[in-house]
Amino acid sequence: MVNLKSVQESNAALRSTISGQVSLFVGATSGIAFHTLTEYARKSNRPKVYIVGRSDAKLAKIIRDLEKINPQGSYVPIKSEISLLKNVDAACEEFKRKEKSLDLLLMCPGYLKVSRIDNADGLEDTISLRY
Repeated sequence: MVNLKSVQESNAALRSTISGQVSLFVGATSGIAFHTLTEYARKSNRPKVYIVGRSDAKLAKIIRDLEKINPQGSYVPIKSEISLLKNVDAACEEFKRKEKSLDLLLMCPGYLKVSRIDNADGLEDTISLRY
């Protein structure tokens, strides 16, 4: 297991060693992932951060807060309800239209339960999120 001091030193080195890193944060609108996103913005040098979330209002507030923490960064919301697999595909396609590569991926959407439902359009895979 890596000790806390090593993690803190590595995080502190982000600002001086890596510039313009492209990252994608899924499920980072609250909890541990949100705090990880906040610290990443604080420690990074000109990051380009994509944030996937369900709420336009919550995404807008997070982006305003991140811009205050690190105004040299770029913060891009991707509004998506990822509990439906088709929405996951759409969010991925939106990211791929904008970027050619990804340096960092953090996925913390909560507990996932995959099931199939029969609706008017036929069977569809769903993911139930538990927080």
